[in-house]
Amino acid sequence: MRIIFVIVLITAAMSLSLSGQTPRVAAAIKLVPPKGKVTTDFVPDGWEIFNEADGDLNGDGLADAVITFTLHLDDAVKLRDAAGDSYESAPSIVAVLFALRSGGYSLYGVNGRLYPSDSDFRSYLDNKIEKGVLVINTNWGDGWANDITYRFRYDSLAGRMMLIGFDSERYDRTSIYEGHRSSENYSTGLRIDYAKSLNRKSSTYAETRRSKIDRSRVGFENVHLVEDPDNDQYKPY
Repeated sequence: MRIIFVIVLITAAMSLSLSGQTPRVAAAIKLVPPKGKVTTDFVPDGWEIFNEADGDLNGDGLADAVITFTLHLDDAVKLRDAAGDSYESAPSIVAVLFALRSGGYSLYGVNGRLYPSDSDFRSYLDNKIEKGVLVINTNWGDGWANDITYRFRYDSLAGRMMLIGFDSERYDRTSIYEGHRSSENYSTGLRIDYAKSLNRKSSTYAETRRSKIDRSRVGFENVHLVEDPDNDQYKPY
């Protein structure tokens, strides 16, 4: 019985760690309706659209939409002031909406785990759709900054939005010569690492290594930003 109890505790802890969602975010996601006439219909009370992109994601010729919604600015400020030194990022949620031929949208999926817990007080998740690929970017930090980019493409056979790429960059805003970044392609199974010039004669990135990675198939709803403190990097799952 003791062993079973420990296993249950470990499983629960892992589930909480992987979810990465605050109660506020989880509660908001539950309020997102399955269908709506316009994009604002999918935004819960007390939240607002921060960024919106449109384009055909699932190949049916209709313009789909992707929205990021956050707390109203006044509420985000109150949240920051009340938390003080223990403040975490202002919540930021991404919803993918597929267009209906009859008009309006149906909700494909929602993700509230794409932003870091220690970013600036106002989270920045920018969406755009390029040639059927959903690109989501976030940038944060004052001195040493981080820049993260996710890329998703719809897989018609699986009927899911799949993660196909992840770029992670860490650089010094105070020096144009300090920085490193990596680019992972899950379709080809290739990772490329870059670093800025070590001799300080150039601020441009140069390729330092190529390596093989797993050709992972992770759906939009399962992607979550994970910090890798040992390597000073971030991972998407």
